[in-house]
Amino acid sequence: MRWRLASVGMLIGFGVALLPFSLPAQPAPSAPIQPPKKIIYGGDAVLPPYEYLDESGQPKGFNIELIRAISRPPLRPI
Repeated sequence: MRWRLASVGMLIGFGVALLPFSLPAQPAPSAPIQPPKKIIYGGDAVLPPYEYLDESGQPKGFNIELIRAISRPPLRPI
């Protein structure tokens, strides 16, 4: 009987010792998420009609217009 009581005590003690490791960690407080100040887009200028350079060397095409449309609402520079 004595060994059963000791076994139960050891199991309870072991369980209590492991309890802090089983609880979820508290997330660290963080600063509010800031939107990026600038969008950097890298593309390939030889895939017309998706991406290409016009006669004056400016990027044109579907992907370029899409990136410009994405950056338009918050008015971020590209």
